[in-house]
Amino acid sequence: MTQMGLERGGNSAVREAFGMIKNLPYNAYFKAGKFVPPYGHRLDDHTAFIRAKLGLDHSRPGSYVSGYEIGSEPVLLFARFSQFNADVTPEVNSEKTARGISGEMGWRGLWLHLGASYINITNSETSSTSTTGKSAYGLFGALRYKTVSYLFEFDTRRNHIEDSGGSADYDARITFNELNYKVVKGANIKLRYETYEPDKTVNDSRQIRYMAGLNIYPYPFTELNLQYRVNNEEPEKANNDVLLLAHIWF
Repeated sequence: MTQMGLERGGNSAVREAFGMIKNLPYNAYFKAGKFVPPYGHRLDDHTAFIRAKLGLDHSRPGSYVSGYEIGSEPVLLFARFSQFNADVTPEVNSEKTARGISGEMGWRGLWLHLGASYINITNSETSSTSTTGKSAYGLFGALRYKTVSYLFEFDTRRNHIEDSGGSADYDARITFNELNYKVVKGANIKLRYETYEPDKTVNDSRQIRYMAGLNIYPYPFTELNLQYRVNNEEPEKANNDVLLLAHIWF
């Protein structure tokens, strides 16, 4: 299986390319190759805070890793685990390497979906005593009633820096709330509220977004996502965006 995309400037890039064995006992699977590690809601909207601020947004080479993933979905339960290496070229004159693990588990019912996620990535620089890494953990889920659904996710991201001068941790908080209403077949209305607090120890650092959007599926495996978004990404400063995202799946 593979996924293609366009980088800035129109350059094509292979996003995901992996082999998969599925339909194993307990509805288990195994895949190996290049992919985005499992964590939280896998939105196709790469601009959402829960994707972009966790480095899992599908739009940058650093979002993809090389490794393996195993998972199982027996009836209402699900669990996934991945071990990987960063799939980016090291910086010039640097021996940095990055490796990590991620996983999620939870319950997926007809009207209720609940899960918990964890990811940890360690970067080590062998030419010095400096070590940096990042990790995140969170809860995510969904509620559905007829043609209305509500998605939510709450994450804490920790950046760890350690060198000869000591070590420090910087914690960020991310929230995501989205309400979807199916108007007619092939058209959904979305309302979203999301926040990003880059350092919880700093007052008034929270960034807030409000979004109203329309998702249209004109043909099978195609999507047009039109958004009007109010951004307050700096305290006491707001601006508006109009976005159009297009996706085609093969």
